[in-house]
Amino acid sequence: MTAKKRKNHPKLSSRISFVFVMATLIISIFTIFVSRVTQTNFLEGQAKKKYEQFASILLISSLDAIITEDVNLLANIVKEIGRSDADIALLRVTNEDGKTLAMWENHRQKSEYVLPIRINPIVIEGKEKGKIELLVDLSRQYQQIDAFVFRNSLITIVLLIGLLGIQLVIVRKEAIEPIELVEKRLLEIEVGDFRENCTVGETREIVQLSRSLNKVSKTLKEQRSAERKARFALESLNNAYVRFVPKAFLDQLEKKEITSVELGDHKSAYISILFSDIRSFTTMAERMTVDETFIFINEYLAELGPVVRKNHGFIDKYIGDAIMAIFTTADDAVKAGTDMFLALERFNAERCADEITIGVGIHTGEVMLGTIGEKSRMEGTVIGDVVNLAARLENLTKDYPSSLLISAQTKKELSESERYEIIFVDEVLAKGKSIPTKIYGVEIKSGS
Repeated sequence: MTAKKRKNHPKLSSRISFVFVMATLIISIFTIFVSRVTQTNFLEGQAKKKYEQFASILLISSLDAIITEDVNLLANIVKEIGRSDADIALLRVTNEDGKTLAMWENHRQKSEYVLPIRINPIVIEGKEKGKIELLVDLSRQYQQIDAFVFRNSLITIVLLIGLLGIQLVIVRKEAIEPIELVEKRLLEIEVGDFRENCTVGETREIVQLSRSLNKVSKTLKEQRSAERKARFALESLNNAYVRFVPKAFLDQLEKKEITSVELGDHKSAYISILFSDIRSFTTMAERMTVDETFIFINEYLAELGPVVRKNHGFIDKYIGDAIMAIFTTADDAVKAGTDMFLALERFNAERCADEITIGVGIHTGEVMLGTIGEKSRMEGTVIGDVVNLAARLENLTKDYPSSLLISAQTKKELSESERYEIIFVDEVLAKGKSIPTKIYGVEIKSGS
């Protein structure tokens, strides 16, 4: 028989090395970036300061040339300045109409490292008479910066790699080797060796780990015989929980203990069934995230669920945002239905969002209560035409003004009908029936 292959996990040392390498790369890249940005900003600041002083001198010379209308003088000044500094890529003086009066340029004006220098316009007697355009090529300086940054970064990387090697040696000795010994001891415990002789490492955490491992060995040894009994009891209890049904449902089946419920247990009962559902919930859910949808449904059900129990009913099941509840009397069912709308008003007021509306349908009649499913999974349920008609009435609230509809049978069973405004709505033909069923809308009377 071939042994099942274990998943090949990476070693701790490999992961630590990877983390350190990544940290080294990140620090190196960050160092290069910060160093270059700092040097670049300093270079551009110095260049602007230098050439703005240059431009001030040119501005004064240009004023004299423009006043005397001596274009040759201006051209000589521009040419002399351009030749005096090899980094000047373009120097141009224009008049108020944008016409070039004098210009000096070289091929470096198209370099990617050209820096424009801001110069004040030429103003004579309060009027702008021309402009000076100055472009400076800093490619030579950038090459020096790149060389400086590369040299410093290389030194940083070498230092970090050295530090990485030292850290790996320390981690190997102080953590990985002791952990490997602990792993070996765990494998011995796995096969039933419960000796308390694990002594590894010198650091506080590893020593504490070895002590804890010895305690585990002792505890496992003491609990080995009790484990089988506990497992058997737990399995029995879990089986009982899997078969769990509401206590009120147990009362209907006349069962005292949940463990006494058997598959197929059933009983005939005359009850009222209530269905409620949120209107346009699908549209609302489309505007929510999954988390928001679950939070909303649970908050909504937390508001309306207690209403059912307060009126002596129990919830048979939740169907998404819908509720199916069972009551032993029609009065309790109708009272719960009207109370749901009062609870909904509170819920809407607390949400501070778009109000939600619900529909409620109630029908009364003979049903079969019992358990269905199979041996390992069962649930309580209610079977009968009463269930289908109650669900149909809830659905019909979308088509009629009343949000609470009851059947004629439910109306007949009410002993406190004077508390409500009960209005005839229509007659509907239930599925599989030949005689129509009268349905009524219900509202609470003022002052009730």
